[in-house]
Amino acid sequence: MELLDYAKFFSLTKQELPTETSKFVDKMAEYKLVKKNFENDFDITNLGAILFAKDLSKFSTVKRKAPRVIIYNGDLKIKIKKSQEGNLGYAVAFENLIDFIDDKLPSNEFFKRFKRKTKDVSGDCYS
Repeated sequence: MELLDYAKFFSLTKQELPTETSKFVDKMAEYKLVKKNFENDFDITNLGAILFAKDLSKFSTVKRKAPRVIIYNGDLKIKIKKSQEGNLGYAVAFENLIDFIDDKLPSNEFFKRFKRKTKDVSGDCYS
Protein backbone atom coordinates (compact mmCIF):
# COMPACT_ATOMS: atom_id res chain seq x y z
CA MET A 1 0.00 0.00 0.00
CA GLU A 2 3.02 2.29 0.18
CA LEU A 3 2.93 2.51 -3.65
CA LEU A 4 -0.59 4.02 -3.89
CA ASP A 5 -2.07 7.17 -2.42
CA TYR A 6 -5.15 5.37 -1.11
CA ALA A 7 -6.09 8.34 1.10
CA LYS A 8 -6.49 10.43 -2.07
CA PHE A 9 -8.72 7.72 -3.54
CA PHE A 10 -11.07 7.87 -0.56
CA SER A 11 -10.97 11.67 -0.53
CA LEU A 12 -11.85 11.95 -4.24
CA THR A 13 -14.65 9.38 -3.99
CA LYS A 14 -15.95 11.13 -0.87
CA GLN A 15 -15.75 8.00 1.25
CA GLU A 16 -14.55 7.61 4.78
CA LEU A 17 -11.11 6.05 5.06
CA PRO A 18 -11.51 2.60 6.64
CA THR A 19 -9.36 1.73 9.61
CA GLU A 20 -8.70 -1.86 8.50
CA THR A 21 -6.38 -2.54 5.56
CA SER A 22 -8.56 -5.36 4.23
CA LYS A 23 -11.58 -3.05 3.97
CA PHE A 24 -9.87 -0.38 1.91
CA VAL A 25 -8.29 -3.03 -0.31
CA ASP A 26 -11.79 -4.47 -0.88
CA LYS A 27 -13.11 -1.02 -1.76
CA MET A 28 -10.25 -0.36 -4.18
CA ALA A 29 -10.81 -3.82 -5.72
CA GLU A 30 -14.44 -2.85 -6.26
CA TYR A 31 -13.19 0.05 -8.42
CA LYS A 32 -10.71 -2.27 -10.21
CA LEU A 33 -7.69 -0.39 -8.88
CA VAL A 34 -6.33 -3.53 -7.28
CA LYS A 35 -7.20 -7.20 -7.69
CA LYS A 36 -6.87 -10.07 -5.31
CA ASN A 37 -4.40 -12.80 -6.22
CA PHE A 38 -4.12 -16.45 -5.27
CA GLU A 39 -1.79 -15.78 -2.35
CA ASN A 40 -4.57 -13.97 -0.45
CA ASP A 41 -2.83 -10.72 -1.29
CA PHE A 42 -3.49 -8.17 -4.03
CA ASP A 43 -1.92 -6.80 -7.19
CA ILE A 44 -2.15 -3.20 -8.34
CA THR A 45 -3.81 -2.84 -11.75
CA ASN A 46 -2.53 -0.47 -14.43
CA LEU A 47 -5.57 1.72 -13.77
CA GLY A 48 -4.76 1.85 -10.06
CA ALA A 49 -1.15 2.74 -10.79
CA ILE A 50 -1.81 5.42 -13.39
CA LEU A 51 -4.41 7.12 -11.21
CA PHE A 52 -3.05 6.80 -7.68
CA ALA A 53 0.68 6.02 -7.86
CA LYS A 54 2.93 7.89 -5.50
CA ASP A 55 5.72 7.31 -8.02
CA LEU A 56 4.87 6.10 -11.55
CA SER A 57 8.47 5.05 -12.16
CA LYS A 58 7.90 2.13 -9.75
CA PHE A 59 5.44 0.58 -12.25
CA SER A 60 7.13 -0.73 -15.40
CA THR A 61 3.87 -0.92 -17.38
CA VAL A 62 2.89 2.74 -16.91
CA LYS A 63 6.08 4.60 -16.05
CA ARG A 64 6.21 6.14 -19.55
CA LYS A 65 2.65 7.47 -19.13
CA ALA A 66 3.56 10.16 -16.60
CA PRO A 67 1.81 13.50 -17.17
CA ARG A 68 3.93 16.04 -19.01
CA VAL A 69 3.32 19.69 -19.78
CA ILE A 70 5.31 21.32 -22.57
CA ILE A 71 5.30 25.05 -23.23
CA TYR A 72 6.52 25.99 -26.69
CA ASN A 73 7.83 29.29 -28.01
CA GLY A 74 5.38 30.56 -30.64
CA ASP A 75 2.88 28.55 -32.68
CA LEU A 76 5.19 25.78 -33.84
CA LYS A 77 6.40 22.84 -31.82
CA ILE A 78 10.00 23.52 -32.71
CA LYS A 79 11.45 25.26 -29.68
CA ILE A 80 10.51 24.22 -26.17
CA LYS A 81 10.30 27.04 -23.67
CA LYS A 82 9.68 24.82 -20.64
CA SER A 83 8.91 21.17 -20.00
CA GLN A 84 7.60 19.70 -16.76
CA GLU A 85 7.12 15.99 -16.19
CA GLY A 86 5.34 14.57 -13.18
CA ASN A 87 5.78 11.28 -11.42
CA LEU A 88 2.50 11.06 -9.49
CA GLY A 89 -0.62 9.32 -10.67
CA TYR A 90 -3.11 11.42 -12.64
CA ALA A 91 -5.74 11.63 -9.90
CA VAL A 92 -3.14 12.45 -7.26
CA ALA A 93 -1.47 15.18 -9.33
CA PHE A 94 -4.49 16.62 -11.16
CA GLU A 95 -5.10 19.73 -9.03
CA ASN A 96 -1.41 20.65 -8.93
CA LEU A 97 -1.12 20.04 -12.67
CA ILE A 98 -4.06 22.35 -13.42
CA ASP A 99 -2.58 25.02 -11.12
CA PHE A 100 0.78 24.71 -12.92
CA ILE A 101 -0.87 25.09 -16.33
CA ASP A 102 -3.09 27.95 -15.18
CA ASP A 103 -0.05 29.77 -13.80
CA LYS A 104 1.70 29.53 -17.17
CA LEU A 105 -1.23 30.76 -19.27
CA PRO A 106 -1.03 34.30 -20.58
CA SER A 107 -3.44 36.68 -18.95
CA ASN A 108 -4.63 38.57 -22.05
CA GLU A 109 -6.79 36.29 -24.17
CA PHE A 110 -9.47 37.22 -26.64
CA PHE A 111 -11.58 35.40 -29.21
CA LYS A 112 -11.60 36.24 -32.89
CA ARG A 113 -13.90 34.31 -35.19
CA PHE A 114 -14.18 31.37 -32.76
CA LYS A 115 -10.42 31.10 -32.36
CA ARG A 116 -8.70 31.93 -29.13
CA LYS A 117 -5.87 34.40 -29.53
CA THR A 118 -3.33 35.28 -26.90
CA LYS A 119 -1.65 38.63 -26.76
CA ASP A 120 1.65 38.81 -24.91
CA VAL A 121 3.19 41.92 -23.42
CA SER A 122 4.87 42.92 -26.69
CA GLY A 123 1.54 42.78 -28.54
CA ASP A 124 2.39 39.69 -30.62
CA CYS A 125 -0.56 37.34 -31.11
CA TYR A 126 -0.49 33.56 -30.83
CA SER A 127 -3.18 30.99 -31.52
